[in-house]
Amino acid sequence: MTTATLFNNAKKQLLAALLPFLALCAMLAGAPAWAVEGVIATIPTGYGPYGIAINSATNKIYVTNQYSGSVTVIDGVTNSATSVAVGFRPVNIAVNPITNKIYVAQSDGFITVIDGASNSTSTIAAGSYRGRILVNPVTNKIYVMNRSEGLTVIDGATNSTITLEMINGNPDTIVLNPVTNKIYVASDNYNTLTEIDGVSNSTTTVALGDIAHAIAINPVTNKIYVAHYFSNSISVIDGITHNTTMVAVGRSPEDVEVNQVTNKIYVGNYDDSSVTVIDGVTNNTITVAVSGRYPTVIAANSVTNKIYVGSYFDDYVTVIDGASNSTTTLAVGRCYSYLGGIEVNPVTNLAYVVNSVNNTVTVIGDTPTAPPAPALRSQSKCNQGVGNGSEGCDPGKSHLLNPFGSNDESGGTPGKPGRMGGNK
Repeated sequence: MTTATLFNNAKKQLLAALLPFLALCAMLAGAPAWAVEGVIATIPTGYGPYGIAINSATNKIYVTNQYSGSVTVIDGVTNSATSVAVGFRPVNIAVNPITNKIYVAQSDGFITVIDGASNSTSTIAAGSYRGRILVNPVTNKIYVMNRSEGLTVIDGATNSTITLEMINGNPDTIVLNPVTNKIYVASDNYNTLTEIDGVSNSTTTVALGDIAHAIAINPVTNKIYVAHYFSNSISVIDGITHNTTMVAVGRSPEDVEVNQVTNKIYVGNYDDSSVTVIDGVTNNTITVAVSGRYPTVIAANSVTNKIYVGSYFDDYVTVIDGASNSTTTLAVGRCYSYLGGIEVNPVTNLAYVVNSVNNTVTVIGDTPTAPPAPALRSQSKCNQGVGNGSEGCDPGKSHLLNPFGSNDESGGTPGKPGRMGGNK
């Protein structure tokens, strides 16, 4: 069987697995107008929670506890939590929703693999200190950034590994385009971006205007967005031609996130307490002020068009309505994480915020409020007879032979049930 056939079969499996959940997404997106965003629950974790990943297929949430040597597994239905022991100082985590395997990158040079069905674990030796980790569920490949050795690629079927040397030095941030099977890696020490072909592992170097700090991608438009912390800008890279456009944003862009449906890009400006919103078609920008100092992490829900912004030094999450850019401020624990401290489950439309200082996870979602009172209709001159009057009032029926014999239309007296209506 060819690689292309395997790739296509895996894509079909992924789509088949997600179809029922996409249908649920559509139903949940139609939340009543009187539901508002609020805190639903606060769940205790281990000590020093940091990384978070969600399996939307099983509705399980996984949080690494770097000082407890464990992963907290949260049941998305009951909010009950279970602890799974892993190795030394786990930080980064990723999920393959098709195989239901969870990959935990640790500081001791090992990857712990958690079986999502049984919570049993196994380990993979993968070199030195583990950086960020990414899973391609279509190809079942896992990409682990080594701060000193390059990029480790794990075959999810065999757990065999290979290491790719990075031209741009120690890799620091990584994203995937699952449509093109291209992986993009950057370092915060070099002004280049490495593009990796997921089939051949061949690499291409793309020049940047400044060193990279964060990356996001829109797989629909095949555009890559690279944040430049020191030059207050975003590089917009065409995934086919590698042509680059620079877009000015606020001071010290720390994180970048994409809403694939609206084609809007959200950039957290660390020193501005603001978010720059980029139109993916025109590259025009607007600025949205957020609550809390130093916005550090951003997550977007493409189903509800809500964007969640966590602050580094304040106990707030700002929720941006993507349609109006209006904001709601929610009090949570401190989101003291630079690595995806907020994640969204697009099936349940719940957001999970890692509170590293408080050793908790805050759950955010729609909370019901009292529905608006129904509008009252005037019932003056309503019929009292058989049928329904034209005003939609109480049952009544106009006189069939006399246009002035209709008590409600022309002020007549009420008719009796079973008769033609009232007379004037």
